[in-house]
Amino acid sequence: MSLDLYGKYFWTRRKGDDVALSTGERLQFMDADSSRFRLGGRLAYKASDRVSPYVGAAFAKEFDGKARAKSDGVDLDAPSIKGNTGLGEIGLTFRPSVEWPLYFD
Repeated sequence: MSLDLYGKYFWTRRKGDDVALSTGERLQFMDADSSRFRLGGRLAYKASDRVSPYVGAAFAKEFDGKARAKSDGVDLDAPSIKGNTGLGEIGLTFRPSVEWPLYFD
């Protein structure tokens, strides 16, 4: 059996854009940044040289994610994706040959 613990930090930026609607209004989307952290682990069992089932769980926290926009220069309400998320996984790693560095997950 093996236990893999990890922590990851993700920073994402989506570039803004200007859009003209068919009604003649202009929408301006500002750059959107996302900052989140994930902490988790995976427990794997080596059933054979080729097969290894696993289970895992993680906790993720979004610190500050907002999508800001303007319509004809007027600020629109900015939705926030701040919050916590739980993640779970179950899977199987298969190695067709011990000699090849090839894995299917």
